[in-house]
Amino acid sequence: MTAPSRRDVSVAAIALALLSAAGRASAQQPSAGEVPLSDEQIRAILAERIDRNRESVGMVVGVISPQGRRIVSHGAFGLADKRLPVGDTIFGIASVSKAFTGLLLADAILRKEVKLSDPAALHLPKDIRLRERNGRKITLIDLATHTSGLPHELPPELQTIALAKPAREARSVMYDYLSQWTLPTDIGSTWSYSNLEYGLIGIALEQRTGLSYDTLLRTRILDPLRLDDTAISLSPAQWERRAHPHSMLLQPAPEWSKPWSISVLQSTASDLLTFLGAAMGLTRSPLAPAFAGMLSVRRPAPMISADQAIGWYVHPFNGRPIIGHSGSGGGFGATALYDPATRVGVVLLANAENLWEDVAAHILRPSLPLAAKKTGASIAKAVLDAHTGRYADATGASWTVTHEEAGLLLRHPQGYKVPLTTESETHFSVQGFPTLFVDFRRDPAGKTTSLTWTLGGAATEAKRAD
Repeated sequence: MTAPSRRDVSVAAIALALLSAAGRASAQQPSAGEVPLSDEQIRAILAERIDRNRESVGMVVGVISPQGRRIVSHGAFGLADKRLPVGDTIFGIASVSKAFTGLLLADAILRKEVKLSDPAALHLPKDIRLRERNGRKITLIDLATHTSGLPHELPPELQTIALAKPAREARSVMYDYLSQWTLPTDIGSTWSYSNLEYGLIGIALEQRTGLSYDTLLRTRILDPLRLDDTAISLSPAQWERRAHPHSMLLQPAPEWSKPWSISVLQSTASDLLTFLGAAMGLTRSPLAPAFAGMLSVRRPAPMISADQAIGWYVHPFNGRPIIGHSGSGGGFGATALYDPATRVGVVLLANAENLWEDVAAHILRPSLPLAAKKTGASIAKAVLDAHTGRYADATGASWTVTHEEAGLLLRHPQGYKVPLTTESETHFSVQGFPTLFVDFRRDPAGKTTSLTWTLGGAATEAKRAD
């Protein structure tokens, strides 16, 4: 396994953000009668995140409930485009797209086109040869619950090769990579977030139905729900309403291209509120049985203190579950959460590569606190530079530390791109993640020899490899 390229920015950091939210929630018992924040309270948070914390250029929040829907926004389309983003402003939604792929899968099951117990290879092109382990084959349920053991993403060098090929040929790069992948754990036993798994689900549905993913999405989900501004590709008129993408450092970000897998979607706060409304049963929909089917299967995801359903996470929160998904990449961040008991949902879209689960969860359920902002200790540049380089753990997986304008960044083997907050010369925390720490070890000469990643008390050591 290798670190992700810049084209895959922090998508799997979803897991870390949700872990943080779950950890905070466990300490506070939610009130059964609490209501979402007011427009004024939401706007104040957005202003703080944009104007003071510089976490995004523009943000839009949507709230839907039995009482109706409302939109609150702040900021701008881009650094040089001062238009205020609104409900029909289009954003990339990164891994929130997995909820749409999950819904397509649940619908295909109801149509008796596939079964969750089907071996994935049964519905995939013949040139994908997924390996078995201990006599077991990877099934569709393993892909849908992130328990197949497949890698998070293509390594950087293969992404470069794939991007140089036509879209259909780019898939062959992924097929070859997966055919050679050795499964690190028993199939179905371990949750490990993977973009490639949901790409394979989309490809399997294409193969089974003879229809493209785009056509399946349009005819089976978008048209029935009247989601006119949700798409893989946008029209010229829609491009005029699309916010501009930015990096975590609020620099213009390149367009995200991943032709080896099913493309991520673009959408609006208004469309996503409609999607959540159908998921919660606030509106009648022919997809109601499929939405229910998404939650009928769950597997433990201990890394995020939740259960993994089809396309959704289910967080227990002291018996008051919240269902949702988030994503970050391609210059955008997105979160969609809902409370099935109160039938209240929150959508948050931003035009910068960050995650705001704490904001969305706090808006939905104010008893869940916002993450505290850390400033970090002042450490000499030479000390930080000494920590940069590549590290390898006992499995051979690579951990890469770089020193960028924002400080040290750690690239996790499974795709996390984690900005480190300096606590001391060797001890680092991560903003918003109270159970995650990174520690560096130095020899008597002062050279950094290893790092230790500690998450929820479980530690992984990686030794310097460069």
